[in-house]
Amino acid sequence: MLGALLIYEKIVRVTLKNKTPLILSIVLIAMNLRLPITAIPPLLPALEHATGLSNGSAGLLTTIPLLAFAGASPIITKLGNRFGNERVITGFYGLLVIGSLLRSQEGWPMLILGTILIGVGIDSGNVLLPAIIKDRLPMKPALGLSTYLTAMLVVSSLGTGVTGFVVAKTSLHTTLFSLFLITFLSLFGCLLLWHTKATPHLVRKPNRELKASLQSVWRTKLGWLITAFYGLQALIYYSLITWLPAILTHQGYDNITASLLVTVLQVSCLVVSVITPLLATNKRRIQVGLWLILVGLGPTVVSFLLPKPPLAISILVAILMGIGVGLSCSLSILFFALKTKTATETAQISGMAQSFGYLFAAFGPVCFGYLHQFTQSWFTVIALLVLLTIGQWGSGWFIEKQTYIFEK
Repeated sequence: MLGALLIYEKIVRVTLKNKTPLILSIVLIAMNLRLPITAIPPLLPALEHATGLSNGSAGLLTTIPLLAFAGASPIITKLGNRFGNERVITGFYGLLVIGSLLRSQEGWPMLILGTILIGVGIDSGNVLLPAIIKDRLPMKPALGLSTYLTAMLVVSSLGTGVTGFVVAKTSLHTTLFSLFLITFLSLFGCLLLWHTKATPHLVRKPNRELKASLQSVWRTKLGWLITAFYGLQALIYYSLITWLPAILTHQGYDNITASLLVTVLQVSCLVVSVITPLLATNKRRIQVGLWLILVGLGPTVVSFLLPKPPLAISILVAILMGIGVGLSCSLSILFFALKTKTATETAQISGMAQSFGYLFAAFGPVCFGYLHQFTQSWFTVIALLVLLTIGQWGSGWFIEKQTYIFEK
């Protein structure tokens, strides 16, 4: 333990000589924002065999964290306001580490309890990391947000592929224990965050500004618009990822080709999500991004109702959809920073939007599944996705017309 602390102190001394500590901290915290969840689907067959869980019960391992996100987000926002974002995110990432350890133990009770703690722990990063970026990089939030999205998406994408390989070559316990060890990197990132300095406030806030910062975003029109935008993008994304393979199979593609097209969508989504915060620097560019969302998720989704096109056309459609999804994801998070003046406001709108967003993400795909089962057709599902896309575009357009959360 003493040796680890000495190594940690040495690393801190080296990194504090330049501006890398904050960026490194963001990367380490963000790398576990999705990995503990996206790594589970490839492990589901092994988990079912080891624990005796049914298919439906095993599916809860990906739904529970989303429900935890929805329930914990408002609470984490209040705790961050009271005790400080750094303290709260460090404490909750401790829960993430404990949850990962419990999940690697034998028996389904430990598996479920660990999954709940993992969801609650991750949500502190979901809610508070954008606020911390706003506080530490007030003049360049796009840099921090791009770093955050890059680390989150790249690591989660790699994890999805690697965990299936690891469990095949080793064992389920070894794979889950490896994921547990990776969570320590994020806890280290939280500790490193304590060695970076927030932007100093040279003057005291005027009373009017202080009063505004204490208002509730739940009572603002712009707050609900941002919540609608975030919720709709989460609903559309998780529904597409869940049901697109089935839709493509119904269109006439085999399972391998359908999986390839979904991968193309995710890769293009990853690229666009990374570069969007760096490019969306003014209203005009954001408006262009909103139009690309409408084009990327409107006509392309409708194309699935047509007869099976050549593979090259479907690849192009998947790329356009990935662009639309990537822009949606990036802008939904970017609005947290662009439409707020302080880190406190950023944390408030982040908690509010993600509370509803992940609630939609948890139940949306299930509702779409029942809708398809009831109608025995994908037409209603696709039509609803198009309407939701139009609604998301409309909310984004009204958001961009506004200045800040607490300004009319």
